[in-house]
Amino acid sequence: MKKAIGALSFVVIFLLLTGTLNLLIVGENNPSMGVAENQTRSDVVYITDTYVINQTSIDPLTGERGKYGFDASVVVTSTGKLVVENATIYILSDVNHRYNLTVEGSLYFYNATFTIGHGLIQPYYPFSFNIKGPGTGDIQIIKSKLLFPGWFNVTDKNGNVLIKDSIFAKMHSSPTDYPSPPGYGPRPFFYNSKAYIWSTRFLDLYTPSSSGISGIGFLNDTTGYSVTTTDVEINNFVKNPNPSYINYWNFSAVKNVHVVVSYTNSTDYDRSASFVMYYESREVGNLTFEGDGNPLVGDIPIENFALLDNEYITPNDFYNKIQSGEIKIYITKPNQGTLTIASVSLEMGIEGNLVKYGVEAFSFNVIKSALYMRDMYVDVDFQPRINLGTTHHMFYISQGSKLYFLNLTVNDTGNNPRYDTCFLVDDLSSEAYILRYGVINVYFHNHPVNGLKISAIPYPVDINSDLALIAKMGTIMRDYITSTSVIPGMSLGHISGNQVWDITVNGNVKLPLLSDIVNRSEEPNSKFVGIYNITVHNETEEFYHVTWGLNYYPWLLIENNTLICNVELPKYKDIDLGIGSMMVSTPEPYMVGREIDVKVNVTNYGTELAEDSKISIYINGALYDTFDMGNIDGGAFYEHTYAIPGAYFSTQGMYNISVMVWQIWDYNTSNNISFVNIKVGNVLVSTWDVSTTIRYHASSITLFIDSTYSWSGVNISLYLDSQYNLINYTSVNLNAGTTQVNMGWYISQNVAPGPHVLLAYLDGNVLIGTYNINVYKDVNLQVSSVEVNPS
Repeated sequence: MKKAIGALSFVVIFLLLTGTLNLLIVGENNPSMGVAENQTRSDVVYITDTYVINQTSIDPLTGERGKYGFDASVVVTSTGKLVVENATIYILSDVNHRYNLTVEGSLYFYNATFTIGHGLIQPYYPFSFNIKGPGTGDIQIIKSKLLFPGWFNVTDKNGNVLIKDSIFAKMHSSPTDYPSPPGYGPRPFFYNSKAYIWSTRFLDLYTPSSSGISGIGFLNDTTGYSVTTTDVEINNFVKNPNPSYINYWNFSAVKNVHVVVSYTNSTDYDRSASFVMYYESREVGNLTFEGDGNPLVGDIPIENFALLDNEYITPNDFYNKIQSGEIKIYITKPNQGTLTIASVSLEMGIEGNLVKYGVEAFSFNVIKSALYMRDMYVDVDFQPRINLGTTHHMFYISQGSKLYFLNLTVNDTGNNPRYDTCFLVDDLSSEAYILRYGVINVYFHNHPVNGLKISAIPYPVDINSDLALIAKMGTIMRDYITSTSVIPGMSLGHISGNQVWDITVNGNVKLPLLSDIVNRSEEPNSKFVGIYNITVHNETEEFYHVTWGLNYYPWLLIENNTLICNVELPKYKDIDLGIGSMMVSTPEPYMVGREIDVKVNVTNYGTELAEDSKISIYINGALYDTFDMGNIDGGAFYEHTYAIPGAYFSTQGMYNISVMVWQIWDYNTSNNISFVNIKVGNVLVSTWDVSTTIRYHASSITLFIDSTYSWSGVNISLYLDSQYNLINYTSVNLNAGTTQVNMGWYISQNVAPGPHVLLAYLDGNVLIGTYNINVYKDVNLQVSSVEVNPS
């Protein structure tokens, strides 16, 4: 295999004195150079400074841009930093060159893919990606994919590990791969570490076929028994677990009991005695003593016990059931002869893969660590415990570990039976905490209310029987909120005492609320604590109060992890705008095209200042305009006259003029609207009947006025030439149709003879007709002829 490193600023190769290992030490690189430089093959590449691989980097193994391959193990030393952005990094590993990646310094993956090279002869796929402390270098894996079978190990890191928006899964297969890559991805293993994981998916945990049965220790009875005329119960067993698997006695499911009985028999023994095992009074095993000088050897499979689908028996359970009498073992008496039992040995057999690979190979492992997680999916499930080591995957938690999950989802559809927990808690001090989103939306008349404090106080159902429980809940949520606050955007809410709270923004808060405590004593379910008193309030007033419950474990579907409460406040501020009065101040009749004035009085009947108050005017339901009324103090009023242009009354007919006042916190909307209906029509003089107009004489003027509607008390004014010269007026009731109006006019000496115009006005300002006249002198003499006769 060849080794190539691109764009190195300096390369130093050390040959160990033994000559058995080549070490390639890599300092700073210049990725912008974009060149590849072949080096002698090395088994280990040490990165001692910042080394950057990005979309412009050229792969020294293929010459392609945006990817980079190593034909070696890679070690990022405590002074080094490996940066991979927008690129793929891969390592070539075969059965004779089993490489790995170890980070003792800093690592920054952004939109990166890490995998194993394709197309190798005898590839070695189980790969170890190791992050090791106690160095203080930051580990950040952001928007990246780790696609390889093997292990993702984090050891001795104290809080400087962040994994966000990433995927851990099996590697993609290529037609050139033989054999094909295994169908599993990185198995997480956190030891003595503190880490943050956010919006990340751990897929494809290891799922091998069964490798048979393996023993992990014995139950031995060496008391010695003589069996002659009566059946003898064997009940003096002592546990003798294999020290390497002593903890497996607590959680692994017994799949087979291998029986070995050492005995001797008298010469007249007739082969009629048996080893018989009963479970809950049902016979589950029966082995015959052959009397051939060999120990009795046989197997009793767990299937004989006819357990329910969700039941399993651990080796410790098996021992305890013998002690309690649920499992009974007898040596039945022979018909003839005697048996002398020297010892009875029951070997506890479990899934062979657990012994071969360890339970960690099938689990998300957290040992002596604290993980703070949000929006996580992990490929653990609720299959029967008997499948652990094949298709059943679990969180394996040990040595005082603490797991904080906010919005955890697992491999569960919600439609299938749940046989076993997905948490394997291997000691009494380890716990997992399931938190869920409590979303509260606060509205007032569909407007989000900002600046309110939403408080959630634990109120578990057994508060009176466990007074310390609320304090423990507060401690758990405080630890999650304060610990995640070091990661920008990851933390939610605040906590004071046992109260989780936040202030509404856009009417919304999202609180991290504890619903379940998972520990060994609560298996197979949890301690449900997800009941809270929710209060909506400010410094002086409580607006809303409710007690609500979250979902409970094992419900971990997406829809189970968020509880939404929509709060519609009936009153937020003491503001009550009401229309005191509304009137059309323009006198009737209302003419087509005529401007109409509307006078409105608005009063704030509340006690608080109504800021930014508005009034909207509608014509036949269509908005004419909205006007700013400014601020109205409590108890004060606002009055204004609004002129609506005549263009909005362009045709005759009925018009609805409505006004609506509004202010965002007005709690009483029953008095916000007022309206009037008016008739808009045409009024005009259709016919004039004017007698001869002679100066110093009276003239009669008759107006025939056509009107669309009937109007009462309409003032008709008659002018000569202009509105400065009123000659008569009268008040009449106009009928719908034609109304005759008689008016007299005495033509004084002030009226000059000649042409003039009569002007008819309605209400003194609406011209409804004109008529041209000619005013004559008071005599009209004409000399037809003149004759002069001499006298």
